[in-house]
Amino acid sequence: MNKGIQIPFKIALFGSMLCACLSCAKLAPPEPPLNLSDTTSHFLDWHFDYLGDGLGNEFLDVAVINDSSAYAVGSFYQNDSTGILDPILYNVAVWNGRAWTPKRLYYHFGTDSSTGEISSVFAFNKDDVWFGFGNLVHWNGKSYESVQIPPALFPSRANRIWGTADNDLYVVGIGGRIVHFNGATWQLLQTNTTLQVWDIWGAMDNSTHQQQILAVASSDASVRVISIAGNAATTVTDSGLAPCVGLGVWFVPNQKYYVAGAGIAQKSDLGAARWSTFQPGVVTSYASDFVRGRASNDIFVGGSYMELVHFNGQSWYNYRTEIGSTDGVFASIGFAKNIVVVVGFAGSSAAAAIGRNVVR
Repeated sequence: MNKGIQIPFKIALFGSMLCACLSCAKLAPPEPPLNLSDTTSHFLDWHFDYLGDGLGNEFLDVAVINDSSAYAVGSFYQNDSTGILDPILYNVAVWNGRAWTPKRLYYHFGTDSSTGEISSVFAFNKDDVWFGFGNLVHWNGKSYESVQIPPALFPSRANRIWGTADNDLYVVGIGGRIVHFNGATWQLLQTNTTLQVWDIWGAMDNSTHQQQILAVASSDASVRVISIAGNAATTVTDSGLAPCVGLGVWFVPNQKYYVAGAGIAQKSDLGAARWSTFQPGVVTSYASDFVRGRASNDIFVGGSYMELVHFNGQSWYNYRTEIGSTDGVFASIGFAKNIVVVVGFAGSSAAAAIGRNVVR
């Protein structure tokens, strides 16, 4: 296998249900580091579930509500009670703290309804969860509501969703498309790019008391970092960024900004002229699909060949030994107080890895 940077394969698979009997593996975590006040522990107790029968099973995104509630989305199939593969896909798996339960989520338009691959999910809380098809489905705590984005504004799948409330929601997709929902109407942002927008993230800037929002778009030839304020979008300098880096973005305002993909780029000041990039093999050996964190000293990056690395404020740790398999991709990650949930696929199965914080 080539140890150089590999571009992750963003796949749109169709699938159905979880296996009736989930295949599980429990792996030993690394020893914890020294207990330094400015670091978090690399130590996680990992538990893996491999879901789905047949071929073409994959999770694309995950939203974690708390330590005993999460949604993994994508597409996966399952054999029926006779052992025959059910051709109707499942697109959501619900975690209750012990096991994953399959669910078919339908999008309703007029008298028509359809199920299909769900590419993204975002949760404000247990009663406010958004699921991205080409359009959206919203769980309001009582029912699932189909929400249509005007096709003229957003004729594509929802790669990622982010927001601060029902009346402040952003969805990103192909052709440089970013749309903003204010609770009543949808607005297309002028991004001045036709690159596919892969990710969006926002956080409160305590110096301005405003949300700082960034999105990233990329292709094999170029990358774009986009700063968003309301319905306005401006371009952040891409100096120092390699093509295909723009697959994931995460930051703590005015402290550290990360962009991941074919390498990991960072800067401390968003207005700085240039991004600095880790050389291949220093932190990751393969391309990354996401970067997410809980704090500047608790950051995860993962992607191709099921590589997952963690920064604890002092050092990077690669969970290659704990994960074992390299036949797959990690596509997304979510957090609660005591767990980390990473999803993607391994071989022909949708894969969900739960890492639990362990105090020693």
